[in-house]
Amino acid sequence: MLEDDGDPHFVGYFMDDDVENKKKRVGPPTSNDWDCARVLIKFLKLYYEATLKFSRSKVVTSHQAFHQMCAIFVQLQKFCRSEDSLMKNVATSMKRKFDKYWGKVEDINKLLLIAIVLDPRYKMEYLLFSLSDIESNPSKVNELHKGVKDFLIHMYDVYKVADPLAAQG
Repeated sequence: MLEDDGDPHFVGYFMDDDVENKKKRVGPPTSNDWDCARVLIKFLKLYYEATLKFSRSKVVTSHQAFHQMCAIFVQLQKFCRSEDSLMKNVATSMKRKFDKYWGKVEDINKLLLIAIVLDPRYKMEYLLFSLSDIESNPSKVNELHKGVKDFLIHMYDVYKVADPLAAQG
């Protein structure tokens, strides 16, 4: 049984039945429940920070999507190798969900990659570096990198045909 930490009704609340919903209450959180909560907070922090960056309404965020995806991937990989079995189990479960949506590097929306390259702070080399962080197969990384480069060249060629004077500029 847990001690009440300042609230004498805390433990008693869990011992009573929930009359409104006609259910028996489970009981107060155990120390294991609090351990689980501490682990979960580490994961939620990753997603919270990414959500804050994506939900800005007066700032362009397309170039940040890839950065956040990479950061979450790297952190999940780290948590999956944790010595803490609870952390490892939660990370493995979350990694499966993450992989469902972002797992295959070749399935990443190419516009996210192009947004990175068009951001003046980053270039094709940065894209290659970042892709190497999330994909262990160098041929897949090189193929995707080449695909982005070819697409940018194609976009430039279309632009050059549409407005020859501006392309000389």
